[in-house]
Amino acid sequence: MKNVFQILDNRDRENSFIYDIQEDEKVNLTLVLFCMRNTSLQIMVRLAENAEFNGRVAIIASGTHEIFVDYLATHSGANSKSNFLVRGVLANGIKKQTKMKIAFRPSATNAIGNENERITLLDDSCQNICMPIIESSEENMKGSHGMSSGKINLDIYSYLASRGLSDNQIRHLVARSDILSILGNADENQLQLISEKFDNFYEQNHV
Repeated sequence: MKNVFQILDNRDRENSFIYDIQEDEKVNLTLVLFCMRNTSLQIMVRLAENAEFNGRVAIIASGTHEIFVDYLATHSGANSKSNFLVRGVLANGIKKQTKMKIAFRPSATNAIGNENERITLLDDSCQNICMPIIESSEENMKGSHGMSSGKINLDIYSYLASRGLSDNQIRHLVARSDILSILGNADENQLQLISEKFDNFYEQNHV
């Protein structure tokens, strides 16, 4: 099993992760992007028989820039599995576009593929576009996708406000929770580092 955990910041403008996952092999990829400039992320995965891929991407972005995420999982082997999750927090005019595609080849009998994105928009100036695609040449497979984007849930906001939190505190707390929720396979030190970097990012950008 291969575990990859990486933090990407403003120095990383173009990022590519390509995996040819062999039979019975498993890859876990976790990426955290802190973006204040134009950034692209490409993830391409090919899965052989009984191969498994778990991808998690957290995006924290601010400013009048563009982010492009391109994900492709190609299932070439039977009983292969892919799971791709994106969570993000956007503010101050950022524009993000995500293209997620799962392709099932004729040999991918009983393969399973999932792709899902949830983005929190901290203000009306942000734009989020997501294009989930499933392409199949195999009848015996399972593919699912979903996406959502919007402001902080009103019920959550009202509850936290009733506990005495300010508007800025609520936005900060909820946004950080969304990001940390996707990092379930990170260790304690990694979670602490991401939490500190998020707090600094939030403060510096006056979100």
